[in-house]
Amino acid sequence: MSSYMDEIERLASLETFDPRAFSADSKCDQDTCDFVLSLAVAYNDLKNIAMALRFLSEVRPRDLSKPTSEIGQHAGLTLHLIRLEAGVIRELLILIEKDKNILNSPDFNRLKKKLSKKAREAWDAVLSIVSERSTKHPLGKLLLFVRNKVAFHYDPKEVAKGYALVFLQPSSDRIPFVSRGNSMPETRFYFADAAVEKYLLMASDEATVREFVSGRSSLFNDVNLALYEIITKFVNDRGFGWRPIR
Repeated sequence: MSSYMDEIERLASLETFDPRAFSADSKCDQDTCDFVLSLAVAYNDLKNIAMALRFLSEVRPRDLSKPTSEIGQHAGLTLHLIRLEAGVIRELLILIEKDKNILNSPDFNRLKKKLSKKAREAWDAVLSIVSERSTKHPLGKLLLFVRNKVAFHYDPKEVAKGYALVFLQPSSDRIPFVSRGNSMPETRFYFADAAVEKYLLMASDEATVREFVSGRSSLFNDVNLALYEIITKFVNDRGFGWRPIR
């Protein structure tokens, strides 16, 4: 089983770069610098969620034969992280939509040509969703689902629909569960997790939802690969990186 320190040991050695890499000069405007810097924030956010999901997968309950607080807690945490991941992807799409003029600049197009084939294909899949173009890349279908269907915000009517379908239908045999303690560590409203999960399943065809849940890591790793190459090549090509910490 991985530990937090295992993750620390996997990190590459510290390096630094000239901070002027994200400051405008005659070769690059400030809007482009700001855009790439924001991509770095998105990269870290996705990395954090991927790490948390990996930790959770390693403590998945073994016995799923009957309801337990362990199963409920694990399922609720996993669902929340998936929704967080979708929220980061959605914010990334909004950022790109807002700054489309930067993506069409000669400087950015030159940078894009330096991406690896896999990173460039993933980035093109992201752009296709922003510009509402069709794409055959498998990532595109999931990105479209995330953009249009996966709600991170609290929508009372949609949550209520999910709750009703889980617990109030005549054909339903599920009952709501709760761990009702006197503090946050002692308490969890499992019925709320179930309502949100049902809403997610309602949002699209079940095959797409299952694909999103089961395949998100490998596909969204492609997004992070594209972000990684854009960020590192941007700093390097400007002549400001990289220097080891001595």
